[in-house]
Amino acid sequence: GESSAVVDGITIDLKARWKIVKYALKSQLRKSEIPWYMLSGIFAPGDKFFV
Repeated sequence: GESSAVVDGITIDLKARWKIVKYALKSQLRKSEIPWYMLSGIFAPGDKFFV
């Protein structure tokens, strides 16, 4: 139904975000600096998952 489609969309979105987070964490191991504003943009206060 409609609700299951919403859940699938959320799951895909969270997986995509987690890939970005893992990539950022791996980059941090290789570099002294990391653009944390990118991470803060991913998990913004207005994010639908945290409303």
